[in-house]
Amino acid sequence: MARSRKRNETFEPESRWSRVIWIDRQIRDGQPPGVEEIMEQFGVKKNTVDATIRFMRDSLGAPIVHKRLPRPHYCYTDSTYALPTVFLVEGELLALLLSEQILHHYVGTPLEAGLKSAVSKLTRYLPDTIKLRMQDVSDTIRFTGLPPRDVSLEVLNALSRAINERCLVRILYHTFSTDEMNWRNIEPHLLVHTQSGWQLVAWDHLRGADRNFVLSRIRDYQILDTTFEPRPALAAETYTRHGLFAEQGSEPIRVSLKFDAHQARYMRERKWHESQQIEELADGGIIMTLEVAGRGDVLRWVLGYGHHVQVLEPDWLRHEVREEIRSAAAAYEASSYPS
Repeated sequence: MARSRKRNETFEPESRWSRVIWIDRQIRDGQPPGVEEIMEQFGVKKNTVDATIRFMRDSLGAPIVHKRLPRPHYCYTDSTYALPTVFLVEGELLALLLSEQILHHYVGTPLEAGLKSAVSKLTRYLPDTIKLRMQDVSDTIRFTGLPPRDVSLEVLNALSRAINERCLVRILYHTFSTDEMNWRNIEPHLLVHTQSGWQLVAWDHLRGADRNFVLSRIRDYQILDTTFEPRPALAAETYTRHGLFAEQGSEPIRVSLKFDAHQARYMRERKWHESQQIEELADGGIIMTLEVAGRGDVLRWVLGYGHHVQVLEPDWLRHEVREEIRSAAAAYEASSYPS
């Protein structure tokens, strides 16, 4: 008997939430239930029904009352009340807990407060059986990598609104490659988060072409009253299709790379891009072929594998990798270190 009671206690919160959902739905459908109906629906006693109603009223803030006419029933005194329930299966709970860990990656940035508030609201009404302390997960899961660039939450919100409302935006942008600061009128289409941080995909009136603007380099902005027609080429499903890492939108490049047996083991572990194809070689190596955007991304990616990779095509990539390796070797040969 003790074991049976323990099992019932374990599943009681889940059953309670089932009753809460059913009562709420019945009220909203114009069929407010009475005590007897709830008892019959769930096979419970009156004290269980009373406990459920107290939970709705005290823990969920439901404006629920019992009326006797025209028949005994429960109803809401405020028809605008929304039941603040969050129900998560095991995989969804893990996703929520991982999002809490992602939050740690933004500690000290303007996004920290908003992320904390969102996670707090999502976890507030979790059933007791699956509510876990976030600190427990913090002790077992960690996200590492480069810290994100500082991005103003105000800028993110303003640009997101401009995208939705199709408003032209005037930005003061710092171009690092030329160290220039100038005003540009842009048509914002898409916010993208990459390894380089937040970027804005927009049509740049100054250049007469699409550009990726790093949000942390926007020094000032103005949302204009002028609206624009979205450009199909800058739609999310189109523009990001060929991106490998940070660079998006440009025409895809066919890249063929030969990895030796040592590196091939690691390359097989993940799918680097939707377009990738792998040809197995007799010596344990592979030939990987992809169609991706971004010359700079591709060059830096290939250089990261050193002598374990050989570029088969395109010719310009073979040339640039060869020249970069020669320049690096020359720099080391010319440099001297204190003994």
